[in-house]
Amino acid sequence: MLALTRAAQIAPVRGLRLAAQEIENHVTDAIAQLLRDPSRLTAAFCVGASPEAAGAVIGQARALADGVGAARYETVRSIIDKVEVTNVAIRIEISKSRLEALLHIDPTHICSGGPIGLTIAAELRRLGKEKRLIVPAHASPNNPDPVLIKAIVKSHRWFNMLRDGEVESISDLARAEEVQRTYPSRIIPLAFLAPDITEAILDGRQPIDLSLDRLLETMPLPLAWDAQRKMLASLHARKSAARRVGA
Repeated sequence: MLALTRAAQIAPVRGLRLAAQEIENHVTDAIAQLLRDPSRLTAAFCVGASPEAAGAVIGQARALADGVGAARYETVRSIIDKVEVTNVAIRIEISKSRLEALLHIDPTHICSGGPIGLTIAAELRRLGKEKRLIVPAHASPNNPDPVLIKAIVKSHRWFNMLRDGEVESISDLARAEEVQRTYPSRIIPLAFLAPDITEAILDGRQPIDLSLDRLLETMPLPLAWDAQRKMLASLHARKSAARRVGA
């Protein structure tokens, strides 16, 4: 269960694997956007008719949204009633009464006691053997893939071991690393990726749908770097077209 929403009801879609931090970031960003939106806040709490009350609410809300570290974390956690993850969205319910207390709002200004609902549009994609929920509105420009990065690092280390004579063969390497004999043969070619492709992967700038499984499906890898770039661009284009057809 997510640390951020431990006190809330979590309803994930079956078969969907999401990192806890991934959902926490989306939820925190969505709530911060609400707190920075004067029109939504004043409408939710019926304070539009009083400039003084509206100004106080807006200022306090912005201060909460701009908080950092543990204080912001606890603020977000304290007002969540429910987080629901589906194939097409992350839905959040915020306790209006708890947010009212945080914003020091006069109870006579409350329109109703019902929760405030937030919906984050998303897209379910299959990346290799797992599914990921992609949230374009909150997507980070960097998307590090730990599995892919680990494979890239291993490919260079294993190639260097063979080149430097630390092991005499792929079979010796597999025994030394305690992996199946065929695994190094699949991973080592990644050491010959074009430098810009390798750098993009290590920086987390690769296409979101480029997983290790997807990359291994392209084997044998072209040795020419330009051919590699064209192959990966074509792979990404085919996946994008398939998603549009299936939409």
